[in-house]
Amino acid sequence: MSQDIPPGYKLESQLIYGKSQSHPGLFEIKFHNPKKKNAIGTPPEKLLTELVKQAEEDNDIKVILLHGGKYFSSGNDISLFIKSGDPDEKKAAAKYGVQKVMVDMLFALCFCKKPIVAVVRGAALGIAFTLLSHVTLVYVAPDVKMRTPFMESGQSPE
Repeated sequence: MSQDIPPGYKLESQLIYGKSQSHPGLFEIKFHNPKKKNAIGTPPEKLLTELVKQAEEDNDIKVILLHGGKYFSSGNDISLFIKSGDPDEKKAAAKYGVQKVMVDMLFALCFCKKPIVAVVRGAALGIAFTLLSHVTLVYVAPDVKMRTPFMESGQSPE
């Protein structure tokens, strides 16, 4: 198993997550897609939604920590939007599938009754920046870059 994964944690869908053994009551979720600066796609967004909902139901968890290590997230993995060869399929996925998953994720963060703390280093771009407005508390390193490059990348803002 990777050195990045603490004992008792799991790596799934580009997220490392688990209950902290050294800090009881803390549930940690870390973006883990280092080759793409922690870009996220539909599977990690779906899993993040599920993890937040599960943590909310777990009485042992008091706080959820969301971070990306040295680099929070470069936002949506845009390459996933163009993998399909069928233009109609791309449009449908972008309009309904991806949009719904993002909205579900943002709602789960926004309406979670437990505090969610985000620690941001490096950058928070696009959807990663947007999700910060849906958590309880955000710690930001002084040199963090935050951008919403939706129009530049041909996307509509959430």
